[in-house]
Amino acid sequence: MDITSLQSQNTIAINKAMAFVKSEGIANKDIQTQYYDVSPRYQTDNCNNITVPQANNESSSGSIGTAISMPAIQSCPPASIVGYTITQTIDVKIRDFTKIGSIMSGVVANGANQVGQLSFTLDDPSTTQNQAEADAITKDKAEAQIIATAGDFKIGKLLNIEIGGTPYPVYSQNAEIGAMAAPSTATSPAPTIQPGSEEVDTSVTLQYEIR
Repeated sequence: MDITSLQSQNTIAINKAMAFVKSEGIANKDIQTQYYDVSPRYQTDNCNNITVPQANNESSSGSIGTAISMPAIQSCPPASIVGYTITQTIDVKIRDFTKIGSIMSGVVANGANQVGQLSFTLDDPSTTQNQAEADAITKDKAEAQIIATAGDFKIGKLLNIEIGGTPYPVYSQNAEIGAMAAPSTATSPAPTIQPGSEEVDTSVTLQYEIR
Protein backbone atom coordinates (compact mmCIF):
# COMPACT_ATOMS: atom_id res chain seq x y z
CA MET A 1 0.00 0.00 0.00
CA ASP A 2 1.39 3.44 -0.89
CA ILE A 3 1.86 6.19 1.71
CA THR A 4 -1.06 8.28 0.45
CA SER A 5 -3.51 5.39 0.82
CA LEU A 6 -2.07 4.51 4.22
CA GLN A 7 -2.45 8.09 5.45
CA SER A 8 -6.04 8.14 4.22
CA GLN A 9 -6.80 4.91 6.10
CA ASN A 10 -5.16 6.24 9.26
CA THR A 11 -7.11 9.52 9.01
CA ILE A 12 -10.40 7.65 8.73
CA ALA A 13 -9.53 5.52 11.79
CA ILE A 14 -8.41 8.39 14.02
CA ASN A 15 -11.30 10.64 12.97
CA LYS A 16 -13.77 7.91 13.89
CA ALA A 17 -12.15 7.49 17.30
CA MET A 18 -12.17 11.26 17.92
CA ALA A 19 -15.80 11.54 16.85
CA PHE A 20 -16.66 8.95 19.50
CA VAL A 21 -14.62 10.82 22.13
CA LYS A 22 -16.43 14.08 21.36
CA SER A 23 -19.79 12.30 21.48
CA GLU A 24 -18.93 11.44 25.11
CA GLY A 25 -18.79 15.15 25.96
CA ILE A 26 -15.03 15.73 25.66
CA ALA A 27 -14.34 19.34 24.60
CA ASN A 28 -11.98 20.25 21.74
CA LYS A 29 -9.63 21.99 24.19
CA ASP A 30 -9.12 18.63 25.95
CA ILE A 31 -8.02 16.81 22.76
CA GLN A 32 -4.49 17.36 21.46
CA THR A 33 -2.28 15.55 18.93
CA GLN A 34 0.95 14.51 20.67
CA TYR A 35 2.77 12.48 18.03
CA TYR A 36 2.63 11.68 14.31
CA ASP A 37 5.17 9.48 12.55
CA VAL A 38 5.57 7.66 9.23
CA SER A 39 8.21 4.91 9.35
CA PRO A 40 9.29 2.46 6.63
CA ARG A 41 9.18 -1.30 7.21
CA TYR A 42 12.18 -3.25 5.92
CA GLN A 43 12.64 -6.83 4.77
CA THR A 44 16.04 -8.53 4.90
CA ASP A 45 16.77 -11.74 2.95
CA ASN A 46 17.69 -14.70 5.16
CA CYS A 47 20.97 -15.74 3.53
CA ASN A 48 24.63 -16.25 4.43
CA ASN A 49 27.67 -15.00 2.57
CA ILE A 50 28.94 -17.79 0.25
CA THR A 51 32.71 -18.27 -0.22
CA VAL A 52 33.89 -19.82 -3.51
CA PRO A 53 37.44 -21.29 -3.09
CA GLN A 54 40.03 -21.35 -5.95
CA ALA A 55 41.60 -24.74 -6.99
CA ASN A 56 45.38 -25.48 -7.21
CA ASN A 57 46.95 -25.14 -10.74
CA GLU A 58 49.37 -27.54 -12.53
CA SER A 59 52.07 -26.04 -14.88
CA SER A 60 52.75 -27.32 -18.45
CA SER A 61 56.40 -28.33 -17.70
CA GLY A 62 55.34 -30.98 -15.27
CA SER A 63 56.25 -29.13 -12.11
CA ILE A 64 53.58 -28.75 -9.50
CA GLY A 65 52.77 -25.28 -8.11
CA THR A 66 49.95 -23.35 -6.48
CA ALA A 67 48.31 -20.04 -7.31
CA ILE A 68 46.96 -18.18 -4.26
CA SER A 69 44.02 -15.82 -4.75
CA MET A 70 41.29 -14.26 -2.61
CA PRO A 71 38.08 -16.36 -2.54
CA ALA A 72 35.07 -15.03 -4.38
CA ILE A 73 32.30 -13.82 -2.04
CA GLN A 74 28.62 -13.64 -2.86
CA SER A 75 26.91 -11.01 -0.62
CA CYS A 76 23.27 -10.85 0.51
CA PRO A 77 21.18 -8.18 -1.19
CA PRO A 78 20.48 -5.02 0.87
CA ALA A 79 17.29 -4.67 2.93
CA SER A 80 14.32 -3.44 0.94
CA ILE A 81 11.32 -1.33 1.96
CA VAL A 82 8.17 -3.45 1.89
CA GLY A 83 5.71 -1.00 3.46
CA TYR A 84 5.15 1.81 5.93
CA THR A 85 3.69 2.22 9.41
CA ILE A 86 1.83 5.36 10.49
CA THR A 87 1.61 6.06 14.21
CA GLN A 88 -0.52 8.88 15.58
CA THR A 89 -1.22 9.53 19.25
CA ILE A 90 -3.84 11.87 20.70
CA ASP A 91 -3.86 13.12 24.31
CA VAL A 92 -7.39 13.18 25.72
CA LYS A 93 -8.29 14.78 29.05
CA ILE A 94 -11.29 13.15 30.74
CA ARG A 95 -12.70 15.28 33.53
CA ASP A 96 -15.62 12.99 34.41
CA PHE A 97 -14.15 9.92 36.10
CA THR A 98 -17.30 7.89 35.50
CA LYS A 99 -16.53 7.94 31.75
CA ILE A 100 -12.92 6.78 31.84
CA GLY A 101 -13.59 3.07 31.37
CA SER A 102 -16.28 3.46 28.71
CA ILE A 103 -14.19 5.90 26.66
CA MET A 104 -11.10 3.68 26.79
CA SER A 105 -13.17 0.73 25.63
CA GLY A 106 -15.16 2.73 23.09
CA VAL A 107 -12.20 4.17 21.18
CA VAL A 108 -10.90 0.65 20.55
CA ALA A 109 -14.23 -0.23 18.94
CA ASN A 110 -14.11 2.99 16.93
CA GLY A 111 -10.77 2.98 15.17
CA ALA A 112 -7.97 3.14 17.74
CA ASN A 113 -5.69 0.17 18.40
CA GLN A 114 -3.58 1.60 21.22
CA VAL A 115 -4.84 3.04 24.51
CA GLY A 116 -2.71 3.66 27.55
CA GLN A 117 -0.32 5.90 29.51
CA LEU A 118 -2.93 7.07 31.99
CA SER A 119 -2.00 9.88 34.35
CA PHE A 120 -3.82 11.87 37.02
CA THR A 121 -3.20 15.62 37.25
CA LEU A 122 -4.67 18.84 38.62
CA ASP A 123 -5.76 21.51 36.19
CA ASP A 124 -4.62 24.26 38.57
CA PRO A 125 -2.32 23.01 41.35
CA SER A 126 -1.90 26.55 42.72
CA THR A 127 -5.59 26.75 43.69
CA THR A 128 -5.34 23.58 45.75
CA GLN A 129 -2.03 24.68 47.23
CA ASN A 130 -3.46 28.07 48.25
CA GLN A 131 -6.45 26.41 49.92
CA ALA A 132 -4.15 24.02 51.80
CA GLU A 133 -2.07 26.95 53.04
CA ALA A 134 -5.15 28.90 54.13
CA ASP A 135 -6.45 25.86 56.04
CA ALA A 136 -3.04 25.36 57.68
CA ILE A 137 -2.89 29.01 58.83
CA THR A 138 -6.38 28.79 60.32
CA LYS A 139 -5.44 25.59 62.15
CA ASP A 140 -2.17 27.05 63.44
CA LYS A 141 -3.93 30.17 64.74
CA ALA A 142 -6.34 28.00 66.73
CA GLU A 143 -3.48 25.89 68.11
CA ALA A 144 -1.53 29.01 69.08
CA GLN A 145 -4.50 30.27 71.08
CA ILE A 146 -4.83 26.91 72.85
CA ILE A 147 -1.13 26.96 73.78
CA ALA A 148 -1.37 30.56 75.01
CA THR A 149 -4.32 29.68 77.23
CA ALA A 150 -2.56 26.62 78.62
CA GLY A 151 0.63 28.62 79.24
CA ASP A 152 -1.23 31.50 80.86
CA PHE A 153 -0.02 34.12 78.43
CA LYS A 154 -1.47 36.07 75.56
CA ILE A 155 -0.42 36.10 71.97
CA GLY A 156 0.12 39.49 70.40
CA LYS A 157 0.76 40.67 66.87
CA LEU A 158 1.53 38.15 64.16
CA LEU A 159 5.15 38.81 63.22
CA ASN A 160 5.92 36.36 60.45
CA ILE A 161 4.49 33.49 58.37
CA GLU A 162 6.71 30.86 56.79
CA ILE A 163 5.09 28.61 54.20
CA GLY A 164 6.58 25.56 52.53
CA GLY A 165 5.35 22.38 50.89
CA THR A 166 4.86 20.62 47.61
CA PRO A 167 1.52 20.15 45.84
CA TYR A 168 0.85 16.64 44.55
CA PRO A 169 -1.19 16.57 41.30
CA VAL A 170 -4.38 14.48 41.29
CA TYR A 171 -8.00 14.41 40.15
CA SER A 172 -7.83 14.74 36.41
CA GLN A 173 -7.46 12.01 33.83
CA ASN A 174 -5.29 12.00 30.73
CA ALA A 175 -5.23 9.09 28.30
CA GLU A 176 -3.18 8.73 25.15
CA ILE A 177 -5.13 7.26 22.26
CA GLY A 178 -3.30 6.03 19.19
CA ALA A 179 -4.44 4.88 15.79
CA MET A 180 -2.46 3.08 13.09
CA ALA A 181 -3.33 2.28 9.50
CA ALA A 182 -4.92 -1.08 10.26
CA PRO A 183 -7.05 -0.55 13.39
CA SER A 184 -8.61 -3.41 15.26
CA THR A 185 -12.37 -3.62 15.01
CA ALA A 186 -12.76 -5.97 17.96
CA THR A 187 -14.67 -4.70 20.95
CA SER A 188 -13.39 -5.02 24.50
CA PRO A 189 -15.01 -4.71 27.93
CA ALA A 190 -14.68 -1.36 29.69
CA PRO A 191 -11.77 -1.42 32.17
CA THR A 192 -12.31 -0.46 35.79
CA ILE A 193 -10.22 2.58 36.74
CA GLN A 194 -9.65 3.45 40.41
CA PRO A 195 -8.04 6.91 40.59
CA GLY A 196 -7.74 6.85 44.38
CA SER A 197 -6.77 10.11 46.11
CA GLU A 198 -3.73 12.07 47.21
CA GLU A 199 -3.20 15.02 49.48
CA VAL A 200 -1.56 18.38 48.96
CA ASP A 201 1.13 18.65 51.61
CA THR A 202 2.17 22.04 52.99
CA SER A 203 3.76 23.39 56.16
CA VAL A 204 3.07 26.71 57.86
CA THR A 205 4.98 28.35 60.73
CA LEU A 206 3.48 31.37 62.52
CA GLN A 207 5.50 33.70 64.78
CA TYR A 208 3.63 35.82 67.35
CA GLU A 209 4.45 38.36 69.99
CA ILE A 210 3.95 36.99 73.49
CA ARG A 211 2.35 39.21 76.14
